[in-house]
Amino acid sequence: MNFQIINSITGIDILRDDTEEIPHPTIILDMIYKAGGRKKGYSKNEYVVKNVIGKLDFGHLYLTVRNRNKSLNELLTCLDGLIP
Repeated sequence: MNFQIINSITGIDILRDDTEEIPHPTIILDMIYKAGGRKKGYSKNEYVVKNVIGKLDFGHLYLTVRNRNKSLNELLTCLDGLIP
């Protein structure tokens, strides 16, 4: 799925805008999953969660996304404080 479709569903540019501004994220995830061809949409079960986590680019989250997402930055800053 391309970012234009996701941007259309979310109403923001997910590569540049603050993703915390997405209202009702689970509803939006359901719409994205269905647009991507998953008939059941989004469900929060172990298989789906592990599948999504396995596809995340943690370097991108750590180096780029945190700069536009306040709560992610707070989490990562706390975690950084735990590393000796």
